[in-house]
Amino acid sequence: MKTIFITVSESPVANNLLRGSFFSILKKEDLRLVLIAPPAKVAGYREEFGAANVFIEPLSPPPHPFLERVTTFFARNVLRTGMVKLVQVRQHADKPNAFLLFTKMFLRTLLGRSRMLQNVVRLVEHIIPSHASVKEFFDQYSPELVFATVMNYTEMDVPILREAKRRGVKTIGIMRGWDTFVAHGFLRIIPDKVLLQNQYLQEAGKEYQFLPEEITEIVGLPHFDWYFKKEWIVPREEFCRTVGIDPKKRIILFGAMEYYWYERDYEIAEVFDELVRNGKLPADLVMLFRPYPGFAGPVEKIKGLRYVVPDMEAFTLAQGDNVEMKQKQVAHLLNSLVHSTTVVSVVSTIAIDGVALGKPAVSAAFEKEKVPYWRSIKRFFTHCTHFMEVFKTDGIRVVNSPEEFTEALNAYLKNLEKDSAGRKELMRKFVEPFDGKTGERIARAVLDQIR
Repeated sequence: MKTIFITVSESPVANNLLRGSFFSILKKEDLRLVLIAPPAKVAGYREEFGAANVFIEPLSPPPHPFLERVTTFFARNVLRTGMVKLVQVRQHADKPNAFLLFTKMFLRTLLGRSRMLQNVVRLVEHIIPSHASVKEFFDQYSPELVFATVMNYTEMDVPILREAKRRGVKTIGIMRGWDTFVAHGFLRIIPDKVLLQNQYLQEAGKEYQFLPEEITEIVGLPHFDWYFKKEWIVPREEFCRTVGIDPKKRIILFGAMEYYWYERDYEIAEVFDELVRNGKLPADLVMLFRPYPGFAGPVEKIKGLRYVVPDMEAFTLAQGDNVEMKQKQVAHLLNSLVHSTTVVSVVSTIAIDGVALGKPAVSAAFEKEKVPYWRSIKRFFTHCTHFMEVFKTDGIRVVNSPEEFTEALNAYLKNLEKDSAGRKELMRKFVEPFDGKTGERIARAVLDQIR
């Protein structure tokens, strides 16, 4: 019986892979599957995913020797993209260090597109010694394949990939999200096979990571498979009753950003409420405000707004990356999208989710008061590298003022087909393949590596 290591370093891996068709397919094969997870998650995962051929093992973050801290610093900071700069400035806001920020930006500007630097860092990775805890896993289970599900994750996936490469074990990897190649630096270890969510990632992989196209395969976004569960969709009246909305009202779904990045998107809800009250938007509209998990602050700000309803049905006090999205939570999100007319956000993947389900999407690029640029909403539209590429498709309408916001919503309410050509292009580059079979494709790719 052959053995596959599967890293489960972050909750989205369980949400989108283990609870979907990918894991169901692998469990039926004559394989031993070893899931490696953070210690705090192991008990729950053993209860949910354990089986005769499935083992769930804990791995605490191994200590990082000096040389690894150096490679980590270069990999995270020395990539010349607007998004990396955005991350660096945001980190500086939390822990001001002018010299460190200058160093990062100098190196990013000088070496941020250097293939040689990336090659040197990747060579150095192979001489960094593995921690005993990682070696023990390989000694105990002797895997034939390692599947790194967040292949740039420093605390788990990178150490396991490094040891696999050292032992000549086959490797396959995927990124957690579609923004990673431009937002989180360059890969320190490249697996033998790299699975990509969309065409944009393949292009970004070649441009920023120097990935050979022949080792890549586009498989789709795993979480989109849930949107083909038509049996999860409930009647509109039932959904509206769940969230406290009159079913006669038309719903504008708003997806709030992570509070770390932007804490004032409640202002967009306030503007919407004012526009409806003043008759500039139809009186039968209501905004369903979906707060980002773990951040209830915006909800406090919108209390008392007549035409805005906070969606607390799927809210959790856990932060987004730690939320276990099980069937109840995913079904609620699906129904939120299905029963809405338009999706509004700043720069959030929920807008792309809406487009995938046939909804127009609006990206709000305005705020009520002027604030310093590096804390403002405008920085996302000049430095958010991956979303700037999305906007080029014209599949999401960017609005720069309440007046443009009003015009866009009214236009979509009158004609849902408006801007459909842009949405089609967005689908082609950022969503497809979109057929509910991403989990199957990932499973097939993993099995092909071990056969």
